[in-house]
Amino acid sequence: MNIDTARLGQGAQTAIVGLVCAIPVIALAVYLRTPDFPMDDAYIVQHSVESLRAGADSRFIGTPPLVGATSPSQVLLITALSVVLPTAWAQFIISGLGAILYASGAFHLAKRFGARTLPAAGVALLSILAGMSVYHFFNGLETGLAMAAIMWSLILFFDPVPLRRWHFALLGLLPYIRPELAALSLILFARAALHEWTANRAGFIQSMAMSAAWSVAGAAPIALFLLASGQPIIPNTVSAKALFFAEGCKPLLAKGQFAASILFDGVGIVGLAALGFIAAVMSRFRWVAVGFFAAVFAAYTLTLPGALAHNHHRYLYILIPLAIAGWASLTGAQDRRMRLGAWAGLGLALVVSAVGFATTWSLYNRGLNISRVELRGVAEWVRDNVPETATVLVHDAGYVSEVGGQPLVDIVGLKTLSSIEAHRAFTWPTCGPDARAIDMIASRAGASYMVVLKDWDNIFHFTSGLESRGWTLVRADAARGETMYEVYRLTPPSQSASLVR
Repeated sequence: MNIDTARLGQGAQTAIVGLVCAIPVIALAVYLRTPDFPMDDAYIVQHSVESLRAGADSRFIGTPPLVGATSPSQVLLITALSVVLPTAWAQFIISGLGAILYASGAFHLAKRFGARTLPAAGVALLSILAGMSVYHFFNGLETGLAMAAIMWSLILFFDPVPLRRWHFALLGLLPYIRPELAALSLILFARAALHEWTANRAGFIQSMAMSAAWSVAGAAPIALFLLASGQPIIPNTVSAKALFFAEGCKPLLAKGQFAASILFDGVGIVGLAALGFIAAVMSRFRWVAVGFFAAVFAAYTLTLPGALAHNHHRYLYILIPLAIAGWASLTGAQDRRMRLGAWAGLGLALVVSAVGFATTWSLYNRGLNISRVELRGVAEWVRDNVPETATVLVHDAGYVSEVGGQPLVDIVGLKTLSSIEAHRAFTWPTCGPDARAIDMIASRAGASYMVVLKDWDNIFHFTSGLESRGWTLVRADAARGETMYEVYRLTPPSQSASLVR
């Protein structure tokens, strides 16, 4: 039996889709038993929540709780829910809500374009299965929340000027869900302003002043909270990573080629669902799609092109809602032949995405296993074997911060702002790892231990860099054997020299 708008309104149908989407989220919660996440950064979020509730950070001394958090909105939502639930479960629930809002939003947008119920449901299903979307919904970070925010922004601003002026508050909130969404906010505001200028010049200034006031109102609560609590009003994560990876200092052509190759690989993983990008450029959101895509791609190309490949192309997934919007527009096309072709293409894209889901599921479980075995193993070893007063250098600053009590220093600079100074002084000018940076960080911190991922050590030369600067390093957890993470005992140059004498 076909449930259509003649019997149920779009809002009711969207609510039903949301309830249906909640079923696999609940099933995943049962499957996990304990809410672990496939990325170490997810545990930085947990640590930020717990530091916020405690009023101070007990591991990264002197660091405000929200430093290192890309999404203040996500952290605050989890913090609010953690009053009644364990932090990890609160984090999982917010991730699940993001996925549900995103998929139900895809359905609602398709219906708004005029699609029938079954094709609209197909668009919702594709939004879930496309590429590695499920992995990113439940990576413990803000990715799914950001994708949902984009989808509902397109819904609320389906017409350039929304029906209710207070919808502009979402534009103010977007940058605090994910910094790159500031570009989308500006584009949607400019689109509305252009429409107002052509349709209502007499009332243009008053109308857009009211819209701007609502946008400011959307940003104000979080911005004021950050200022009042001594937090940076703009997340430091992008600048810290840009200086640490030091890719932005390379020639523009090389950065562009690198970013383009990553984008090509990412599109390949998304498969036929990526064809929706073409449809998006043909839809009423053409300039929104082109502008936001260009802004995101240019920003990463200029500052940190390699980030587009990090963590299974995580940063590219805020572009996927544009492709889903493209499919939504096709399924509701007025031309019958185009609409039938869209339905056939949607079916094929669903089949391809369903087949590819096996790889996504495998990678998700592999990530969970790394967290549950490798990260937990090294964190517990540090807790049990490193003196409580010893300062430990880390570059994966999440899981280890949740276990034990030793002071930590983040080499990258996400949680330790002073590390950014070292990378600005040495890493950025040399466009790559410089032993002087890790030496400065370790010396200033008085570090006596360091936890490194072997793969990262091979790339960034933490251990060899310290040794070249006169430090003595001995693997402290050798009894654990071959592991992804290793712990080294550090002896500074002055002490090393005295030991030789």
